[in-house]
Amino acid sequence: MVSNRWGELLGKVRPYVPFTTWNTAWRSLDKRGKSILDLGCGKGIPMKFFNRHKQFHSVGADIFRLDVVRAKTQGTHDDYLLCDIQKLPIKTKSFDIVLCLETLEHLEKEEGERLLKEMEKIARKQIIISTPVGKFERPPTDGNTWQEHKSTYGPTELRAHDYQVKGYGLPIPGGDRGLIARLPEPFGSLRRFIWVLASVIT
Repeated sequence: MVSNRWGELLGKVRPYVPFTTWNTAWRSLDKRGKSILDLGCGKGIPMKFFNRHKQFHSVGADIFRLDVVRAKTQGTHDDYLLCDIQKLPIKTKSFDIVLCLETLEHLEKEEGERLLKEMEKIARKQIIISTPVGKFERPPTDGNTWQEHKSTYGPTELRAHDYQVKGYGLPIPGGDRGLIARLPEPFGSLRRFIWVLASVIT
């Protein structure tokens, strides 16, 4: 119970802590934008934070039906697309901002490169990507086989695409089977907190 409460508390506080993934993405977000396309939106949790002031028209796109249903139930976006993000039914320059958070690594390298080009066509103002650096194990949950990580990206690769790169977290094996996740209790329940503190250094 303590572990669950820690996890819930840290999950709520984390987006407001500087240097964390969502906070870094939020601070980088072009607030003059009016619309956001959220690729690989999942359950929509990040958008609850990003659009907490309801200043954007947001559309979430994901291939996993159960996650889209959950996002709809929570009302995280204004509209939803149940689709393969490699085959987006979206016109050129139709969104101010395109988000691709923890999604690019779920595609094969060639697929990811094509998606980068597609995002550049869709976005009018800005593209924001977050992705692990190096191997990050994550077994499927809820029968979502698309959760498997198929590729990795490093800062040099993304800079080659003219992206500004900001680091976060620890440069050690992550994921459900990574070093921090294997820490014994009570340290295991504090792994998010440890990760956040490390972000200040990286």
